[in-house]
Amino acid sequence: MAKETNPTPATQTEAAPRSMKATMTMDQVRQGFLNARRSIKRIRQQQNAILAMLQENAIVGNALKYLDEKNETEAIIPLGAGISMKGKVRGKELLRTLPGNVVVPASKKEIEEDLAERKKVFEKEMEVLQKQLHQAREYAKNMQSLGKAFRDARKATKR
Repeated sequence: MAKETNPTPATQTEAAPRSMKATMTMDQVRQGFLNARRSIKRIRQQQNAILAMLQENAIVGNALKYLDEKNETEAIIPLGAGISMKGKVRGKELLRTLPGNVVVPASKKEIEEDLAERKKVFEKEMEVLQKQLHQAREYAKNMQSLGKAFRDARKATKR
């Protein structure tokens, strides 16, 4: 049987036999902390992307309120690259772009229903991300505490 090496343990489960005790090295603690920080950054980026989509949804929803289905409404139509043009539009001439850049007619009601459904999906995803963010922060905090315990143990053994 190989001799068990036990570099300064960070955590050990007292109920388990010695051969089953969980140990971590300082390098593993550092790597765990760095992984948690990367996860936090990734989650925040995902949250920002979802917030942008929620904001776009709200803008479209507000714009739909001002469209009159019978009369023309004056609008500024963005062409891209900071260029826009004035035009007149009717609320019943709405178009929706599907995957593959297929453009199809859509009613105001259909678009409003779609926006409401998207909002629910985005809000649910934000809840999931919020839970993941909380878990990642807790893990980072635990790794920080373990790192401090390692440093304190090293200082104590040097005395």
